[in-house]
Amino acid sequence: MPKMTRGTGRLNPGDRLDGYTVQEPFASGGQATLFRLETAYGDRALIKLARGSAVDPLAGGTMDVGFAVALQFRTGVVGPSWLTPNQILDAEIAVLKAGKDSALPRVISTGTLVDRTYVLLEEVPGKTLRACMDDRDPPSFDWFLRLGETLSRLQKSGRLPYHGDLKPENVIVTPEGGVVLLDPTSGILAAQGRVTTPRYYPLLTPDDRPAFALMLIEAMTGVALIQDDPPYPVQAVSPVFEAWMAGLRAMGRERFARALRHIPRLEDMSLFLSADLGRVLLRALYLRRGEGGLLGVDPGYPGWDDFLADLRAAQEG
Repeated sequence: MPKMTRGTGRLNPGDRLDGYTVQEPFASGGQATLFRLETAYGDRALIKLARGSAVDPLAGGTMDVGFAVALQFRTGVVGPSWLTPNQILDAEIAVLKAGKDSALPRVISTGTLVDRTYVLLEEVPGKTLRACMDDRDPPSFDWFLRLGETLSRLQKSGRLPYHGDLKPENVIVTPEGGVVLLDPTSGILAAQGRVTTPRYYPLLTPDDRPAFALMLIEAMTGVALIQDDPPYPVQAVSPVFEAWMAGLRAMGRERFARALRHIPRLEDMSLFLSADLGRVLLRALYLRRGEGGLLGVDPGYPGWDDFLADLRAAQEG
């Protein structure tokens, strides 16, 4: 008979929990592991189980600051945080419970295994955006507009002020062409720190538009621009850009933002990416091309409406 798991804090295939039988684990990150679950009647769900908590601020992968790995930081400085995997998952659960939106996974139940928080989530049909891109079958430009409209709607409703860790692994493309957002980190109080992925949040700010722009560029060109080893050479930059980087350096936030120096003319990356669309996407990254083609700084978009309107106009132009 399959054993119960509440006394060990671990999950193995065949274990029973909340009326479900644990299937195989299928994803694992720095803070949690995901397993598939199924009832005797064929109902399926997912469980997200926090990694073991620790009082050591260096535990839980908080010092793993690679571009593609979620990291924690506080007061603007990348480094240790007292946030535990349990606290991070508890914050996510609070966001999902309050959201109650078709673009967010539905919470079935929550609990603890010894000292590890877990959440049971309704299984979402479809593929992650990362899987679509790996299969060389990225969704259409119109789908990305729907993604932007979803983020805008959730922000305006107050259900999700921002996602905080928007990346291809955290977005589901449903069979009907819809959008479901996974692993939001906006529920973590700024005073406690933030959790995000620098490849899509190089400025380490609570703004999803740069991440959206970087994902769209990656889908259209097949190239991830923000990397430890950038795929393009350093660009000529304006004095304002240099001053911007100096300011970020003083706040301890230049480590990843300096990769922005390598962003080329976007229209040179793909025949499907026009100069107008390139300007819009650069602006979402707080960048612009100035006199002589120098890479400079832009104040960015004040909100989603202006950004989405410019995306549509650029694509239709």
